This record gives sequence, C-alpha cells and structure tokens, in this order.
Amino acid sequence: MSTKMYNFYRYLGKDIFSLQSWLEELRQKYIQHAIETVANFAKLAAKEGLWGRISRDTRVGLNSPFNVTASVAIYLDNGYIYVQFLGVPYELYREEVGLSLIDKHYQNQADQPEEIPDEEWNAREALVERLLNKHDSATPSHCALIWTLADNGDCMWIADQAERREHR
Repeated sequence: MSTKMYNFYRYLGKDIFSLQSWLEELRQKYIQHAIETVANFAKLAAKEGLWGRISRDTRVGLNSPFNVTASVAIYLDNGYIYVQFLGVPYELYREEVGLSLIDKHYQNQADQPEEIPDEEWNAREALVERLLNKHDSATPSHCALIWTLADNGDCMWIADQAERREHR
C-alpha cells in the first residue's frame, strides 16, 4: 500500500495552546485568501450564482477555486505535536517553515530525497506508520484532531464577502 504524508510538519511551539493561537491566526489568513480567490473568479459563477457555486464545489469536494474547504490535522505522538495542512496554500504558512514548523513529509512510493539521511527517512516512516495505524482507514479524520479553517458553513459568508469586494 502506498503511504503519503504531504504538507506534514513537526510543530515546535510551546504547547497545544500556542498551536491553537497560531491556527486561529492562520484561519483568518485563510478566510481572507479564500475571499480574494473567490472574488477573482466570481464572473465564472455568474450562471448559478456565487454562493451556489461555492456551496456545490465545497460540498462535492471539487478541485476548484470555489471549494473553500481547508483544515489542519493535528497528530499527538510521544509528547510531540505534528500538523498536516489539508487544502491550505503553502504561501499561508511558508514563513513558519524552518522556524516553528519542521518538515516531516514522507512517501513510500517514491525515492527518498537525497538531502534526507537514511536514519531520518526511516524515523519518518516509523512515525507516519504509527500515526496512521490508529485506524484501519489511515485517514486524518480518524487518526488526528481536525482544526477546520473553512467548510460548508462558511460558504455563504465567503460568497457575500467576495461579492462585496468585487463591487467596490
């Protein structure tokens, strides 16, 4: 079976409470990003209306600028906190990579990156296996805590904000 953990990092902050504060800030950045993205593509949704298009694409899970779903999976393991960004553009957390986020991505269906030593790669494999083996599905929703940045409940508000921005 192929195992992949993309956008996966060890969080170096003080504790789960500092992570919560940072995720609240990230949510605000993400919502503004979603509003700007939707506003830029608003004319493409003219037929069914902006809210309808956002709601449909989000509900169905389409890879589209109108799908506003994004979350962060939080894994707790041996006193460490790990996060996996799901649907979150890299540019929104890039400044933290190397500071409070240390890359721990892993995939077993591709060659090991040359810059990662064997010992580190093997440790990542063991970590990912340990985290994902908590449930038969090996999915974040069953193996981690999920911090929602935006979901179906945000569609109407994001559509409203995007329409306001477009009509300025």
